[in-house]
Amino acid sequence: MILDFDATDDPVHGEQDGRFFHGFYRHYCFLPLYVFCGHQLLVSYLRPSNIDGAKHSWDKPRRVIAKIEYSAHGVNPRYVVTNLAGDAKHLYDKLYCARGDMENRIKENQLDMFGDRTSCQHWWPNPFRLLLSSLAYTLIEAIRRIVLKGTELAKAYVGTIRLKLFKIGAVILKNACFAKLPR
Repeated sequence: MILDFDATDDPVHGEQDGRFFHGFYRHYCFLPLYVFCGHQLLVSYLRPSNIDGAKHSWDKPRRVIAKIEYSAHGVNPRYVVTNLAGDAKHLYDKLYCARGDMENRIKENQLDMFGDRTSCQHWWPNPFRLLLSSLAYTLIEAIRRIVLKGTELAKAYVGTIRLKLFKIGAVILKNACFAKLPR
């Protein structure tokens, strides 16, 4: 079992409590941490962005595996911090590159389940909003994994499942008949 920890930015556009300027992202934001095991979200929680993105990693020995490419688009440095033993190339190519799909899971939570709706002025409503969106993501992921297994939606994005199974479109027509009433 591999646990995947990833911090990402959640841009803010106001004077929310706990928002700070983050030099890497170059804007004011929160820094939520997501923990996944495969496609399953185990936990997410909102953090202020004035902390190290790796805060709350465990105290076990780790190593850094780096890959730096240079192409026509410029320098492309990437790295992974791991406590897994084994050949660095194998770990990077087979495990780390495969986890790139986890970035899509974070986007699903933030965009399709509105995990980035952290616009409350005070701190505590914002982590609560992230918690609710994460619970919604977890529920739809379970439906995708268990109920939709073997169907065309088994590998669909959360937003697609939400659109096809939960959103209901309707047209309301108001039809009024005006008749002359006797006096």
